[in-house]
Amino acid sequence: MELNNNQLVKRYLALQSQNADYFKAIDTFVNTQVQALYDTLETTFADTVLIDIDDAMAYAKDQGQQLTDPASEETATVNYILKDLDSLGLLVEAQHNSDPNTIVGKINFGNQSRYY
Repeated sequence: MELNNNQLVKRYLALQSQNADYFKAIDTFVNTQVQALYDTLETTFADTVLIDIDDAMAYAKDQGQQLTDPASEETATVNYILKDLDSLGLLVEAQHNSDPNTIVGKINFGNQSRYY
């Protein structure tokens, strides 16, 4: 049987759903960072959300959530944050343009119709 991307994604998301509490903690961390940018925009021009992957994993751990394999945890966390920022409509900078353990999200001015 030849596997395709849809089958791989389905299996990946099934594993993700088995660890829903961990990803809920990561989601809360990301939302806190986005909220900080929103609050900053009250008085200051800013356009960037910086998500430190280690900080996100530490936050989840502080909430009592952790994946068993550290390498898997980092991969899963990065993929979740990338997908989360994208679903919020933010542009995600290419990872080679930032520190290795940092994900950069930018306000997406090119997608204005989504917000009016």
